[in-house]
Amino acid sequence: MADTLTSAPPLKRCADFGRPNTISSPMHSNKLLLDWYSPFGPETDIGAFSRNILRHIAVGDDRVGLDARLVIEPNGACYRPPCPFRLIEEPSFVGEAVPVFNIGNNRENHFHINTLARQQPGIVIVHDIVMHPFVVWEALENRRKRLEYIAALAEEGGLEALDWLEGHGYFERSSNGARPWETVEMPRFPLLKQFIREAAGLVVHSEYAETQVRRLTDRPICRLYLPTEQKPFPTEAEWDAWVAATATTGRVEIVSFGHMTENKCLERLVHAFLGSEPLKAQARLTLVGHPRDAALAERLKAMLPEGDDETATVRLVFSVSEPELDRLKAGADIFVLLRQPNFESGSGALLEGMNMGRPVVTYDSGDFGEIPTGASVQLPLGLDGEALADALLALVEDPARRVELGRAARAFRQERSTTAYLDRLAGFIREVVPSMPALAALPRRKAPDNALEQACDALALPELTRFILWGRYGFARQASLYGTIEAVIHTVHSNGSPQSLRKLVFWLDYLLGSAPRPPDDVPPSVARDIATAIGPRALLTLDGPLSPIELRSDIFAARALAAGAAMPGEPRPIERMAVEPVTPGQVIDLAQGDWQGRQAGLWYAPEKRGAWSKGRVAFIPLALAEEVDADKPYGLEVSLYTPARGESSATTISIDGVRCDPQEPPPAGDWSFVIPLPANRHNRWLVAIDAGQCHVPSEEGHPGDDRVLGAHLRQFRIIPLASA
Repeated sequence: MADTLTSAPPLKRCADFGRPNTISSPMHSNKLLLDWYSPFGPETDIGAFSRNILRHIAVGDDRVGLDARLVIEPNGACYRPPCPFRLIEEPSFVGEAVPVFNIGNNRENHFHINTLARQQPGIVIVHDIVMHPFVVWEALENRRKRLEYIAALAEEGGLEALDWLEGHGYFERSSNGARPWETVEMPRFPLLKQFIREAAGLVVHSEYAETQVRRLTDRPICRLYLPTEQKPFPTEAEWDAWVAATATTGRVEIVSFGHMTENKCLERLVHAFLGSEPLKAQARLTLVGHPRDAALAERLKAMLPEGDDETATVRLVFSVSEPELDRLKAGADIFVLLRQPNFESGSGALLEGMNMGRPVVTYDSGDFGEIPTGASVQLPLGLDGEALADALLALVEDPARRVELGRAARAFRQERSTTAYLDRLAGFIREVVPSMPALAALPRRKAPDNALEQACDALALPELTRFILWGRYGFARQASLYGTIEAVIHTVHSNGSPQSLRKLVFWLDYLLGSAPRPPDDVPPSVARDIATAIGPRALLTLDGPLSPIELRSDIFAARALAAGAAMPGEPRPIERMAVEPVTPGQVIDLAQGDWQGRQAGLWYAPEKRGAWSKGRVAFIPLALAEEVDADKPYGLEVSLYTPARGESSATTISIDGVRCDPQEPPPAGDWSFVIPLPANRHNRWLVAIDAGQCHVPSEEGHPGDDRVLGAHLRQFRIIPLASA
C-alpha cells in the first residue's frame, strides 16, 4: 500500500523524541503560528488527521502562510512529530501562537484538550458533535459528581433534559443504577455547548455537523472536509489488481473496522449476516477493532458459532498490528460502516473506505448521507434483519457494481486535498484572530478540603455574594438575580451554619447554570424557602458528600485561602487571562493595585509598598499596545524585594521559559534590574520571577499570617533600549 506522504513514520513513545528548545519560537516569523493541540498516535483517527495536516504545514508552503507547534495529548504510541512539540502537561507560555483545539469525546485522547478548550479562546476543530459520553465519564466516573452532570444537561437542554432524566428514574434514590446516557435518545442532548462557548471560531467536517453546531452557538463556523491524504490511497496498479481479484474471488470479504461501540450497529450486522444462508455461502464478515465497549464485545462473541477462524463465516479481530490491519483492509471487497446515532463531525473510517476504492455500505444519516449517489450504498436509517442482508447480498452477487462504486468513491475523495483544507483554514483563522484577546497561560489552584468554609468565614458579605455568583463560571450569569441571591446569602450566613452554606452554594451553582431561570421579581422570602427545601427536584441531596472543590474565581478565592489556609493547594493546569496592553514608560505600581494580574489571582491584595506573589513564582504577563513601534528593542525594568534565604536558593528570572537572569542577582533584599525582552511578532511575553523558596510569616514569628509568600513586586515598566 503506497503512502502518499512518502513513508510511514515510526511509532514511538513521546518521550523518545526529546524536548526541543524551539517550542516557544516560530519557525518562520512571517507566517501565522498555530499551537496545534491534538492526540498524535494510531489510537485515534484524529492522530492521523493531525499528522497529515502538520506534515503539510512543515513543508513550508508560503502561499498557505502557516507554521505550527504541536501540543500532544499522549496516549500510547506516538507518531514522529514533524514540527516543534511539547506534551500537554508541560508549562505553556505567553506567545503569538493561535491555539487550535482538536476536541473529541474519547477521554484517553482528549481529556486535557477538552479542558483547555473550555477555558480559553481559540480555534476549535469539532471532531465529535456528541460530547455526552465524555461529560458522563468526567462528571460521574472521574469526579463522581452527579450534580455536575445534571447541571450540564439542564444548561443545554433545559426542562426537556431534566424530564428525560426523570423519565428514566435517575432522580429516584432506589434507581442509582439508571443509565439514561446508554439509551438511543442520548444524542438529543449532545452536551457540546460547554466545549465551544469560548471558541473564537469553529471548524466542522460536514454539512450535518455544521447544522448541529449552529444550533448551539453564533460563533463563526468554517465547514471543511477531511483531506484524502489523511488515509492510505492505493496506487493505480494496486487498485487494478483488486478489480481483477474481486471479479473472480471465491468468497467475498465484507469488513467492518474501527473501535467497537454501540452506535456502530455491529450486533445488528452480525444478526443479519448469520440469518442469511446465501450470504454465509458466498461471503465472510470480519469485524476488526479495539473493543472499547467490553460488554458489547462479549455479546458479539456469544453470537458466533464455534469454528476455526479460517473457516468461520464471521470473525472478530480485537487485537491487530498496523501491518495486519492494512492487510485485512486491502483484502476487503466491501466495507460496512453503519452508524446510529452519528457522533462524528466527519468519519475517518468512511474516508479510508472510499480511498481504498471499495463499495461502502452506510446508513443515510449524518455525514455518511452526504456522499453523492453512486459513490456509496446508503441504506434507510435503522434497516436491519432480512432487508439488511438482502442489501449486502445484492453487492456480493454483483462484482461489476462493486467496481463501479469503488471507482466513483476514489474519484470523489481525490477532490478533497490537504492543500485545499489548509488554504481555507488559514483564511478562516485570519478572519477570526483579530477578535481574540491576547492570552496568558497561568497557573491555578485546587482548594483544600475545607476551602468552602474558609471562604464563607473569611469574606465579607458583598464579596461572599460575588464569590458564589462567580465561583463556577467566572462572571455573573444573571445580574438581575443579584439582589435576591444576596438576601438569601445574608439569611443563611447569619444563622452560622456551614452545612447550610455548602448546600446553598451548590443550589446557586445549579440555578445559575441551568434553565429556566427564576423570574427577576422573585422576593427574597420565596428564594429562602427554595434554598431551605434544598433546590428544585432535590438535586442537592443527590450529590453525596462534598469533595474538594476548585475555587474558580481567583479574585475571591485568593483572599479566602490567604485568611485560613496554611497550604496553597496543588497547581492546576492553566487558566486564561486577557493581557491588557501597556505602552513604553507606563509604570505599573502594584501598591496602587492598578495591574490586572492581581485581579486574576496571581497576587495578594496590594500592601503599602507593593504586592506579594502567591507562592515562590511571580508571573508577569505583558503585551505592548498595537500602536507601539514593534521593530524597536525593549526591556523590562523591575523593582522588587525578596525575603532572606540561603545562597543556594537565589532568585532567578525567565522569559517564555528561557532563563535570562540579570548579572549577580542578590540573594535577598531590594533589587532593581532591566532585562532585554526577546523580539516576537506580537510583542507578548510571560516573565516568571522565581523567588527560590516560599516564605510563610506565621513560621517566622507573625501569628495568624499563613500566606505563602515569594517575591514582593513594587513596580515594573517596559522601556525602549538603545539599538545595537
